[in-house]
Amino acid sequence: MSNSTIGNLENDLESFMDKDVKESSNPKNIKKKLKLVCLILTMILIVLLIISFITFFQIFKSSYFSHIRLVDHNKNSNNFLFRGGKIVNDNGVFTYSELKLMLQLQAMRKNIKLQDDFYLIDICLLNEGDPVVDVEREFFEKNPHLGEFIWYPILGLSENNISDVYNNRTNNNIMIDQPRDFPDDEIELVAKSWLDWGNFDDLPNRLENVHHLLNNLKKDKPVVIYVHCRCGCDRTGEFFASYYMKYQQKTYTEAMKYDLTIHDRYIVYENQLMTQWYCEYLFYTDQYPQSEINDCGNCEDFRCNSTIPIHFE
Repeated sequence: MSNSTIGNLENDLESFMDKDVKESSNPKNIKKKLKLVCLILTMILIVLLIISFITFFQIFKSSYFSHIRLVDHNKNSNNFLFRGGKIVNDNGVFTYSELKLMLQLQAMRKNIKLQDDFYLIDICLLNEGDPVVDVEREFFEKNPHLGEFIWYPILGLSENNISDVYNNRTNNNIMIDQPRDFPDDEIELVAKSWLDWGNFDDLPNRLENVHHLLNNLKKDKPVVIYVHCRCGCDRTGEFFASYYMKYQQKTYTEAMKYDLTIHDRYIVYENQLMTQWYCEYLFYTDQYPQSEINDCGNCEDFRCNSTIPIHFE
């Protein structure tokens, strides 16, 4: 290749580079490139948001987190009381991060901010032998800085736990008869003696303890009390219908109807019946919010017997 040819190639290359530099420095071209970069970044952000939404939706729908509700909040102590469903997934893992997110979202719905760092009191209503109980207990044994575990097994009223005690007191069968079916001269006596024959779930003491923790427990951070079973429907429904009557001035009918709005079905008869007799106990010991109205025997709006088959949760 001759020297002149090489010189021409060098000149052509320099001209091309000069042209490219000029085009690159052109404001219009710079704007085009910036727009392209912004478009790419926007598309990446949209994809990430879609993935995050799908992940959140799967968490929400594949568990009982959809039954989580903020029940009570003490502004002075900044302690919270929530109800909900299970917090151990199908792989036997305590889903702390997912629970934390859902609690914060539910607080946000009430225009209340729940900070990231809080002390969690996990109150489990499941019965003995349920593996979830052991998973939750072990989680807090390994992570005491995150909170603590309390076990309040809820049974409801059934033939298994009532017949031996109750049948010695009366000829009536409490598992068949609604409170309203008892004779007027007997219902008050039965209701006032409920602590002796039917308080298997220890509702008065457990409700009082939860209410005390909410209003009096002081930590260097907010305390979150999370009360749950599996579904957040039946055992939890009994517990909080009773809480609503005792501490939030709701009638039995109002409390049970609110339960219905959360899980879109009535709680099972055993838990409903325990709630009804707790209601009667409150009424005849002058602790019922509507002392002039006794709706504890109202079953038409809910269940009047235990013949409706349903999974106990």
